[in-house]
Amino acid sequence: MSDPAHRLGGTARSREIVPPRPIAPGEYGEAFNKLDGRRPFIETEEREELFDALDHAVSQAAGDRDLAWARERLAAGVDSVRDW
Repeated sequence: MSDPAHRLGGTARSREIVPPRPIAPGEYGEAFNKLDGRRPFIETEEREELFDALDHAVSQAAGDRDLAWARERLAAGVDSVRDW
């Protein structure tokens, strides 16, 4: 019983790596809407950093593939729902 997962009530299965699921185009923006809700903190600089992070994620996923269409769709989805 020295297995840390077992001590915490988990099982060996709970340690399996689950691949990330694809996000819907507006889901990224909606998540930040929730964070920004009560005490708004997302200003111009933060907005630019969030879009840079989204761009970086697409670039990392792309590898040698051209995912410009995905980048544009995600950015448009974020723009369509964001409150910041």
